[in-house]
Amino acid sequence: MIFYKDLYFSDGVKKNAKKIVLKLRQNAGMVHIHVITLSSNKEDLFDIYHSAILMQEYYKENPPFVVGIAASHEDAMRLVECIVNDIYMQSGSYENMRQFILGRQNEVG
Repeated sequence: MIFYKDLYFSDGVKKNAKKIVLKLRQNAGMVHIHVITLSSNKEDLFDIYHSAILMQEYYKENPPFVVGIAASHEDAMRLVECIVNDIYMQSGSYENMRQFILGRQNEVG
């Protein structure tokens, strides 16, 4: 997995964020963890996956770009709303959010 340098966390996972990221990097499934990734297609903005899905062989060869981590699917839905609003506040536009995220990832510093 590739993790966004400004990774977002829902309130339910913030206190264990480092441990959760470490487990995700080690490809360990966690029952209550959902990840928000950049969409696998160019038409949508994000995908939400249960962490166990990402243990499949396909994702080892095609690592998703993780933007956020949440404690449940419902938390992930709310976190997506927060991410969109945050990016809008930073960029001033709802257009090209994918490019904004990727641009931030490639910034030095």
